[in-house]
Amino acid sequence: MGIDAFIDLGFSDKDFLRHFLSSPEFTTTTLKKIISSKKTNQSKDDLVSEVERALDNKTISANDILLAYLECPKSWLSFKLGSHSKEPDLEDAAFLLSSFGEEKWYGAINAKKSDKKWYVRVHKISSPSYIGIGEARTLDRNRNIRWIIAAEICSNYIALHWKGFSYILQEESDIRQHQFPYWMHIPKFFDELKELLEGNWEDPNLNKLILSDLWHKYLKKPFRK
Repeated sequence: MGIDAFIDLGFSDKDFLRHFLSSPEFTTTTLKKIISSKKTNQSKDDLVSEVERALDNKTISANDILLAYLECPKSWLSFKLGSHSKEPDLEDAAFLLSSFGEEKWYGAINAKKSDKKWYVRVHKISSPSYIGIGEARTLDRNRNIRWIIAAEICSNYIALHWKGFSYILQEESDIRQHQFPYWMHIPKFFDELKELLEGNWEDPNLNKLILSDLWHKYLKKPFRK
């Protein structure tokens, strides 16, 4: 079973972007959004090449790629309500298109059509894998998953977006695939942003949100087979 995440095998700066764009982190829909492609039946490899050429030709920017990636739908979301006092300029997130990066926050990245900003957090996860056959089979420990958490910052809320995935975990002499325990890290990321942005955020009242504010919209939703 493959890992639905970007795995760095030690790519050079020159090749890093191509492998990142080719990974499960980017869908063909997201790639087409970056270059506004209306062509049909394009393979993902063709789209990746087109994005690379557009970046080299400066018809798109690193910011265009990052925004398309950050704004694409993710499988998980956690948010808090409130306000913040600072929006610091941290290290440029464009660095993450050519290198793995460090385990810290990058940004800010300004949205094009709203006043929201994005910050990006890198988390490194070891992903060992056996290579070779028979007696030549060895455990490669140089593979690392780059888990990226996108922080959407607005005047009255903060939202973290991320993709869940399974990964390889070694238990003594046994290697198995497990769900990555993202829930153990999200509270820490909120705390980091609270300090960086001087945030004053609180958890929403989920009972009220779901049962009072959203439930009637769900009931009115047309049934689809």
